Amino acid sequence: GRLIPPGECSALAIFTAQTCGCAPADFTCSICGDGWQVSNAGSLINEDLLSFLEEDEVLTCAELQEQGLAGNLTPAECNEAEFSIRTTCGCTPEGGFAQCSICGQGSETLAPEAEISITGLPATTCGDLQAQGLNGTLNPSQCVASQVAAAVSCSCAPEGYTCSICGEGRVSLSPEKNISVSGVESVNCGVLEMSGLDGRLTPADCAVVQPIANVACDCAPEGFTCSICGDGYIATSRNETFLPGEPLTCGEADDDGKAGRLTPSVCSSYTPLALISCGCELDTDSPPPATAAPSTTDTTETTPPADTNMTGGPNEATDSPGDFTPAPSSSIEYSGGEQPDAAAAAADFRLTLWRVLTVNVASVVIVMGWAAQ
Repeated sequence: GRLIPPGECSALAIFTAQTCGCAPADFTCSICGDGWQVSNAGSLINEDLLSFLEEDEVLTCAELQEQGLAGNLTPAECNEAEFSIRTTCGCTPEGGFAQCSICGQGSETLAPEAEISITGLPATTCGDLQAQGLNGTLNPSQCVASQVAAAVSCSCAPEGYTCSICGEGRVSLSPEKNISVSGVESVNCGVLEMSGLDGRLTPADCAVVQPIANVACDCAPEGFTCSICGDGYIATSRNETFLPGEPLTCGEADDDGKAGRLTPSVCSSYTPLALISCGCELDTDSPPPATAAPSTTDTTETTPPADTNMTGGPNEATDSPGDFTPAPSSSIEYSGGEQPDAAAAAADFRLTLWRVLTVNVASVVIVMGWAAQ
């Protein structure tokens, strides 16, 4: 062959460098670029990603990286790889990206086995993706995309989060009941409550469950008890039934209330009927609330005029408003016979009046109609 003049040699070097795979002596490279490393070592690369691979040739990212570090790739091949396989091979800075929690700072996934898919990343689980983020293998854009997807797929919740299906300070009085929640046909109240207390329900789960559970699971404040006759009163006609068409007796209902087996709404609904049928009387062992106690400012006993006011209300001729003389009757149902003293009659009237004032409007109408008879 002939010798190539220096000028021609320089020109040939430009045109043959890529074709002939020219490289500096001892040239090596990282397929992710200097200062970067391969994170997805097992990901596969074929000729669709790199033009210099043979047809049907398939390499893992780790294998291609070994070729680069061994000096088996030309500078041109390394440049192509660096720009073509960064996402596939999970190229990250050698020190790693900043840590990324897919559920956000201070939160965790309650469903690590759930599948999640992020554009540009292999399909994986929430737990594996969280590990990648904490290991610094997710770049900033991948971290944001992961957090958006995890909010839907990974049941994220604050670390240590728990909830009660009845709400703070409330409990289910019927843990054996089953309820339907969010398309699930039957969920046991007790099991659902334990799931919340064990941290297996997310804040979103609890927000859906609580309104349903408060009614269906008979939720009540912790330690709640009640008397069907009202605070400070007891049912004396314990064997009487008071609910239309129901065999429940006054005594059974009152015992349920005092044992904490009635919810506030149920107890309140029982009270108007109990006042009529259950012989409600002041519980001398448990005084009524101070706001409902009879007034003690007026202790004067007054003898009523001859025309006895049988309604127990004030006598316009002799009484001033708020200082009435009760009829000589043992109760509003006075029907003649021996009459007790005025003080006892006054106490009975005040007791009846207090009952009326503690129930709803419907109860007032019922009792006042009964009193007028």
